[in-house]
Amino acid sequence: MSLPAYPAVRTGCPFDPAPDYSDIRDGPGIAKVRMWNGTTAWVVTRYDDIRAILADRRFSADGTRDGFIQFAPGVNAQVSTFIRMDDPEHARLRKMLARNFTVRRAESMRPEIQRITDDHVNRLLSLGPPADLVTEFALPVPSLVISRLLGVPYEDADLFQASTRKIMSWASSAEEAAGALAELGAYLSDLADRKAAAPGDDVISTLVTERESAGELSRQQLVLMAVLLLIAGHETTAGTISLGVAALTQHPAQLAALRADPGLITGAVEEVLRYVSVVQSGLSRIATEDVEICGQALTAGENVILYLPAANRDEKVFSDAAKFDIHRAGDGRHLGFGFGPHQCLGMSLARVEIQIAIRTLVERIPTLELARPLEELPFRDEMFVYGLHELPITW
Repeated sequence: MSLPAYPAVRTGCPFDPAPDYSDIRDGPGIAKVRMWNGTTAWVVTRYDDIRAILADRRFSADGTRDGFIQFAPGVNAQVSTFIRMDDPEHARLRKMLARNFTVRRAESMRPEIQRITDDHVNRLLSLGPPADLVTEFALPVPSLVISRLLGVPYEDADLFQASTRKIMSWASSAEEAAGALAELGAYLSDLADRKAAAPGDDVISTLVTERESAGELSRQQLVLMAVLLLIAGHETTAGTISLGVAALTQHPAQLAALRADPGLITGAVEEVLRYVSVVQSGLSRIATEDVEICGQALTAGENVILYLPAANRDEKVFSDAAKFDIHRAGDGRHLGFGFGPHQCLGMSLARVEIQIAIRTLVERIPTLELARPLEELPFRDEMFVYGLHELPITW
């Protein structure tokens, strides 16, 4: 019997996991699938199992290992960003960035993020309904925030957003994705040269003047680090904002509760992160020795895909898990940011951005609603990071 192809597409409610993987979660918890190039991997779907794997050093994130999974033709797992490394090198490179993404640093940025958000809400209101929330708000707000933090000129946003779409699309050929990565890398390397000559108060300037100059970081490592931060810093946050707004419009009682009590925003954002699970491609690891998961024996060299959307609907962890409930305890138990040593570096900043974005929209546009039915919206089924290509709204 032939193996099912990975990934399966979300069907039915666009906020729900692909049904195939929910079925696996509620059954054996693990199943073998076939990738685009004929290789195989194991999909793991239960919350506890995924957390265990992400904390288990017998499962490697090192994309240079022989046989490491390749999700799509345009994805090169061997690109040596620190998220595709194991400790101690992963920890060494991550530590260079840690001070820029602490809870304290994210909280200190609230006033600036609020100003950016207010400016874009003002623009939305001036345009008048209908408007596309993705292009006018959800994408530019986090793009501008990460640009300022990294020291990337925002006037070049079209370049890095276009490159990101090619790099992150399942549909991109190897040549298209490599070309987009090369173009973005060349741009950021040129920017690093300019920062070396005239450094500013930003992340790239610090990496150039403190790390590269000391021989702690090669230019290639610096550029790939900047690529990762730039892409992750706007793509996942934009997707979560747009999906969160769409989900709230489909749950009017929840939206009304948030309007009545803005103090619910922290829990509401945690629920959005759990409910929509933007990292829909899954996280990948390779077994470095023989190991057993869900009663299934895996041999060294086999790959696992950790399917987060199914885990975030695990009834053993989240009661009434299919329900969207902003009153759910916002303790961050979801896996929206991963878990373990590779947990998302920018999660504190992302939380602040999403909180401010959604709360401000709800307060400033109290009659906001979708301008088209949910089933007609163009969801990003072909992308590694879930979201919407556009979100027409009215008020």
